[in-house]
Amino acid sequence: MKKFLCLFIAAAMLLPLSSCVSSSPEEPAASTDAALLIYNSETDADNRYLNAPDSITELDNVFIWHKDTLGTFYYYDKESGSGGVLCNKPDCTHDSEECGGISGGARPTVWYYEGKLHWLMLRTQNPNERLISRMNLDTTQREIFMTIPDIPELGIPLIKTFLHRGKIFLERRGQVVEQGEPKWRYHLSICDVITHDASEEKTVLEFDAEDSFSQSVLYYCLGSRVYILSNYNDGEYKLMIWMYDIEKDSLSVVTDITFENDDFYYGSFKVTPEGDIYLASFPMTLEDNVKVCRIVDNRLTDFMYFEDEDFIGATPFVCEDTLLAIKQIDPGTSNYRIWVKDYEGNTLYKGELTTGFKEGHEPGFQCTGCNYIYASKERIIIDFIESKLVNTEPTASYDYLIEYEITENGLVEKPLVIAVDLSVSNI
Repeated sequence: MKKFLCLFIAAAMLLPLSSCVSSSPEEPAASTDAALLIYNSETDADNRYLNAPDSITELDNVFIWHKDTLGTFYYYDKESGSGGVLCNKPDCTHDSEECGGISGGARPTVWYYEGKLHWLMLRTQNPNERLISRMNLDTTQREIFMTIPDIPELGIPLIKTFLHRGKIFLERRGQVVEQGEPKWRYHLSICDVITHDASEEKTVLEFDAEDSFSQSVLYYCLGSRVYILSNYNDGEYKLMIWMYDIEKDSLSVVTDITFENDDFYYGSFKVTPEGDIYLASFPMTLEDNVKVCRIVDNRLTDFMYFEDEDFIGATPFVCEDTLLAIKQIDPGTSNYRIWVKDYEGNTLYKGELTTGFKEGHEPGFQCTGCNYIYASKERIIIDFIESKLVNTEPTASYDYLIEYEITENGLVEKPLVIAVDLSVSNI
């Protein structure tokens, strides 16, 4: 572990408000400089993992995975195939704050910048502020990078940060009570990563809703543009997409669609350089075919269906160069079938996922979710959670981060990280 971290650090070091808001939906103009829209791993948020519940950072030679529920960093070395808790201390048992892999209360908000991991954590001795900590990839030189005071007038906690094109984005979200009435509030602000001074924090977007957001607010970054998507109820059921332009320091409404009821839910979305927007639409009933939608002239249109009785009621996802649908075959198990297509509708893989990663593990665990999934034309990344339940409450868990290579002969399964929490189980 220590040898890997030292070698990887050495290699990595060699690698080269209130904003003015346009209230009417507008189609973002195609960039006159296509180079500005090319992904830069040193400056840009990684859309593959930006909205993942648990942070995944993928670099050239390594995966870094943070389990929010365990407060622990894990790694997988692509070259050697080794992995485990991200800690360089010999004989460490990884169960105390002395462990280099223990984050100290991180949220799903880890980002990599100038050779260091940065993450949002809570400062227990002062509940009125949050910290962004950082450390080297070998877990040395851990320090506080930024202190972020709460904003009392907002009344909501900071729950997520991410870095894009030199700006730290800070998301606050939660329930507030005003004049005896509960409602939900969302607030997004930015500050500069170089100064990382919270006193320079500037509001980008804020809105209130009558009830809880049906999903977490999602983000998609493209060049200097950051797209923000949410559907919520503010007296009307809405699907909103805003676009904040970092270079112009301007916010505009890209999509403003009103529904008669709350029967539309999204799971992921993508924006092309030409301004095309694709969204995964959850089926409203278990009898519906799943589909991916496209927004045209501020209207939702059907783009592609996954029409097969084996995929009725499945969950769709939109990825960078693929679309997919996944469905649990047997409730309570990690037995899933998946269908991966490209944007032309060609099937890249359709079938069941193997579960060899479970061999030798304790019996009696139920799959309580597919926490995250992403597919390219070459591979599938998926996060399974299996828990031992007592009175419907999880008392122990296995969390699996698995990569499947898509080949002509089917899938090749590769376990990346297996995170185990048996601390409160009786097994």
